[in-house]
Amino acid sequence: MTGLLLSAAPVLCLLSWLGSTSEHGQSWETLVDAALRADKEGRYLEAEKLYRDAEKEAHRFGQDDPRLAQTLALLGRLYSTQARWSEAESFLQRSLAIYEKAWGPDSRDVASVLNFIGNLHKQQAKYAEAERAYERSLQIAEGAHGSERVLLAQALDGLADVYRLQGGLLRAEHLYRRSLRIYEATMGADDPSLAVSLSNLATVLMHQGNYAEAEGLYRRSLEISPDLATTLSNLGVACRRQGRYGEAEQHYEKALHAQEKSLGPQHPDVALTLDNLVVLYCERGEYRKAEPLSARAIAIHEDKRGPNHPALATSLENRAHVLRGLHREAEAEESEARAAAIRRWQAQQDAPR
Repeated sequence: MTGLLLSAAPVLCLLSWLGSTSEHGQSWETLVDAALRADKEGRYLEAEKLYRDAEKEAHRFGQDDPRLAQTLALLGRLYSTQARWSEAESFLQRSLAIYEKAWGPDSRDVASVLNFIGNLHKQQAKYAEAERAYERSLQIAEGAHGSERVLLAQALDGLADVYRLQGGLLRAEHLYRRSLRIYEATMGADDPSLAVSLSNLATVLMHQGNYAEAEGLYRRSLEISPDLATTLSNLGVACRRQGRYGEAEQHYEKALHAQEKSLGPQHPDVALTLDNLVVLYCERGEYRKAEPLSARAIAIHEDKRGPNHPALATSLENRAHVLRGLHREAEAEESEARAAAIRRWQAQQDAPR
């Protein structure tokens, strides 16, 4: 049965790295601070309203003011989190243009926005574009010192994600370990960014079959940030692959509840956790229980990611297994054919040009 495409945990601490000009505009600063709190706590509707209000205030400073760039970048990151791809792209590109004009092409704020853009393209499986954004950010951040090296760690994490999602596990592991060393040296032991880095490394280890080590890192990550739903779902995968199905199911259900509450029932991360449950139920022979979850995962991917995303291919492959378990062979073959077409299309997109 096809392995699941595991989503990367969100890069939380990017929010703190965008520059601010504090000489004027206290109302703008107050709005941004409130929006950041709402954003970090998963209150996305409230965060969007506050960011929009901050954007209106930032326009008072002029169209080329870095405060406007910061607000646009945070809105773009929020929309990326919500799988609102086109809106995210528009806001991030506008932010990037302002920062490049204000500070030059090699500023840390430019690097921060490039990381946001890399994250956006990665979620859309536009891996070549994501890699270019992360590589440029990496070049800017390599000379960073002290706490600013966190920016370098974020670029390393993003680039490692791209390698992992394309099967480059050893390259990804090297970058994840380098990123983790930077976080451990520059951030506190309970910083959320460290939790994300631990989860990222655990995921690549799990893809390499190191389930016990991966489980330990996932648990360490959750000790720091118990609300990382993607990490919780991936911990379920580690438990399932070690034959602990009951424990895995509990982790999946808890992750699903958290994702539906914070992201909404139609978010792509919800579909990934649904697929995790589908695989679990299939391995236990509970095909009727898996079938509606499989159909729901596919519907979410089609709606949010489009017809050619590799996550949709994974869902279709999983569904083929479900349908065979229900003796619906013709439908299973149809699902497999659709998945194979997506894989071929993606391979063409990833091929060197």
